[in-house]
Amino acid sequence: DQGAATASGDQGAATASGLRGVAIAPGIAGKVCGAVNGIDLFAREFEYVGGEWKRLSIACGTTGVDGIKAGVWYICKDGRLVIADE
Repeated sequence: DQGAATASGDQGAATASGLRGVAIAPGIAGKVCGAVNGIDLFAREFEYVGGEWKRLSIACGTTGVDGIKAGVWYICKDGRLVIADE
């Protein structure tokens, strides 16, 4: 309960399974997943421009709120959490 999972490397993935947990994927092409309702999810979107990675947007949400589903992997796209391609 109240645990946190973080993935900081490129294409990292973080999943949290305890109550009131947090999953954070601040790296390039990171994915987040909350195994149960009530997990806070945070992800960032990047684009490679001019020889370096630029942050485009940040997204957050909570599983079980506003259509964010538990057990589903998400990425950040245009400032929103969207389901990651399998």
